[in-house]
Amino acid sequence: MKNLTSIIAGGIAALSFATASFAVDMPHRKPGLWETTMNSPAMKGRNVVAQQCIDEKTDADMLKQTMAGKDNSCTQTASHAISGGWEFSATCKQADSTTTSHGTLTGDFNSQYTMQVQGHRTPPMNGVSDFQTNISARYMGACTADMKPGDMKINGMLLHAGGMPENLSPQQAAQMKQMMEQMKKQRQQQKQQQ
Repeated sequence: MKNLTSIIAGGIAALSFATASFAVDMPHRKPGLWETTMNSPAMKGRNVVAQQCIDEKTDADMLKQTMAGKDNSCTQTASHAISGGWEFSATCKQADSTTTSHGTLTGDFNSQYTMQVQGHRTPPMNGVSDFQTNISARYMGACTADMKPGDMKINGMLLHAGGMPENLSPQQAAQMKQMMEQMKKQRQQQKQQQ
């Protein structure tokens, strides 16, 4: 669970850096169910597969939340159009860590998109300074009956928007709660440092 959490956090950070770089031009995804596959060399051949149900509001809210973080933590952001998408770079500070990233985002956001990000963290996280994340996403159609906008399934585990996953063992639930408390503490530390 801890490794999965780190991998997901890395993917979310990569997407955050990308959207922080070009939020004004960032296209919105087509409403419905999107399947995203994330991998990196650090994952040693394993993929994290997530399905997310979105509508216009949840997609806009995610971008807005990312940009709120950008206003407080990202500097030196830049982007420009390339054939079929964007190239971007950003320098972002989170707590006592600084991450520089560079990548590309291509696709039509109606049926598919891909993102590739390379980055460097100072100081290293879990002993790793350099990272690479590859994300590919495809539109799956209408959301399933068990999902509402904002809900996500990660490797089959259902996460309700703003809530805890369903069908967790007591140990998994305790780990998830601990992870959420750690994230809350990190956010509070960031606010205190500003």
